[in-house]
Amino acid sequence: MKSSHTMLAVVALSVGVVFMVLLVANVALSACTAFQAGKQEVAGGRGVGPPIHVCFSSDDSNLEPLVVAIRSIAASCSEPERLQFHFITSPEVAGQAQATLPFQLGGTKLRIHQSQGILARLSSSIGADHPLGGPYSYARFFFADILQLSAQDEGARLVALDLDIVIQGDIVSLATMDLRGKAVGAIRDCSSNYEELMDFSALSKNGLSSTFDPHECIVRWGVLVIDIARWRQLQIAERIETWASRGRQCMPPAQSPEASGQASSASKTTCQPIFKQPGPLGPMLLSVAVAVEGENAAAAAAAGFANIRPEWLCDGLSRNMMVLSEALVLQKKGLEGVLSELNVNQDEEGNIYPFVTMCTLKAKALHFNGPSKPWLVVHGNAQHRPSLCAFPAASGLSSWKGTPSFSLEDDRVIFVACKDIWNRYMSVSTLQGMEEEEDAPAGTDQTQKGLDSKWVDLQEQFLGNLRNKVANEKEKQKEREKAAEKAKKARKEKEKEKEREKEKAEAQVKIAGGFSVAQKVRSISDIAVKGQIVVRRGMEGTVQGPSIRHPQERVTVYFVGRTDGKFRSVNVMPREIEAVDEGE
Repeated sequence: MKSSHTMLAVVALSVGVVFMVLLVANVALSACTAFQAGKQEVAGGRGVGPPIHVCFSSDDSNLEPLVVAIRSIAASCSEPERLQFHFITSPEVAGQAQATLPFQLGGTKLRIHQSQGILARLSSSIGADHPLGGPYSYARFFFADILQLSAQDEGARLVALDLDIVIQGDIVSLATMDLRGKAVGAIRDCSSNYEELMDFSALSKNGLSSTFDPHECIVRWGVLVIDIARWRQLQIAERIETWASRGRQCMPPAQSPEASGQASSASKTTCQPIFKQPGPLGPMLLSVAVAVEGENAAAAAAAGFANIRPEWLCDGLSRNMMVLSEALVLQKKGLEGVLSELNVNQDEEGNIYPFVTMCTLKAKALHFNGPSKPWLVVHGNAQHRPSLCAFPAASGLSSWKGTPSFSLEDDRVIFVACKDIWNRYMSVSTLQGMEEEEDAPAGTDQTQKGLDSKWVDLQEQFLGNLRNKVANEKEKQKEREKAAEKAKKARKEKEKEKEREKEKAEAQVKIAGGFSVAQKVRSISDIAVKGQIVVRRGMEGTVQGPSIRHPQERVTVYFVGRTDGKFRSVNVMPREIEAVDEGE
């Protein structure tokens, strides 16, 4: 009887083990299937709305920013089952992504698209070394074609995002915003205008100067909502490619990839670039404006964009410093004492270290643009103190080096290292909606450890390459800093030399009566100008130099307290003044 009970227990245990193995296998299979799937699904017995296409593009082998961006979107989304992510990349990175991302994004629908077709054409027409950005910078404008989406698809819109971003708002509300008939929604940026981005004399030669108001606010391109049907109707992608290609052919010899000392004298004289700054922003703004103007000649350039609410823009979170004007804005918001608590420093040129921002308090999108990317800081490659971000005190994040919370904007606020906001999405528990590890279901820890080990093995080679790149860049940065310091010292020395030469020249100037520049003198008698006494006897003054009209006969002296109340120098005869002893 006892042995039969034992046998039953062994059988039950074996069945349990098999069941657990099948369960784990089923979970892994489901994760990989969902990772590759893009079909509409049913959750909880109810129909799911049309898919929301969220797109990224890059040929960088470091996949950590993509993981964080996708996890943050999924964690903040009201309908995550509708999310369909797309990653457009090179064939080399595509293979790495297929091998590693299922372990970090299991259960997330992600399609990986290799650089073929349109991207190959962009590489040919625009070029990989284009001063206005390579093909992957322009890929977002061709997402609808790369993804083979039609205007009749249920997901007739797509959201294009930069990789260095964390989303804290509901992407559903962004994707379904009212575009008011426009082809694209973007965030207005009034810190810059069209005049800073484009050469209006070049625009005039192309018959486009009336298209823009030079002082009109531009838009950002890090967050875009695109209406596929309207975008295609206006042929905006094709226009962008045309203007970018034309920009490649008409860049200044110093910037053009083809230049290399081979540009003809004719091209140097006839070529006048339209775009003053690198990147796809100029071609995008110009293309949208021209497309809109084609429909309505009275339309302004900005009329081509629907305005995304400003809370979807909080940028600069990877900056190292801020200028004095930015610090003054923070002080006006009541942060003067806070900046002191945060040990903010100022250099000789007035720059403030580190960068401090409050936009993170209510922002729905955090943009980590700047040199000190969080994934570089994580791996010990930061050269400066991390930027600091304001966050609600109840967020669960640790404040910067234990600084106290502050009462700002009717809320208790702490300042955290901005990188820590990014880091929290490197944990799989965030994607599952669990902030604490102890809240995870049984088995999650061991399973995650296994997945993480695979991720580490496959990702380590990518990080090794990244570290080498950063090390090289750090070395170059050191060389640049040394060169800048050397140039700064040379400038100061040159200024001192000029000052010495000036003093020497002044000392060599011959002044009537043997007086010298800047010498203190006293009037021996009353001095009159046109019959009116302007300087009383005994009044002290400073020699300015020889008289301009009579340099051999008169001395120009500035007296303090002229009797006529005027603040002007007086030309006197040497016999009318005497030197003042410095001891007096």
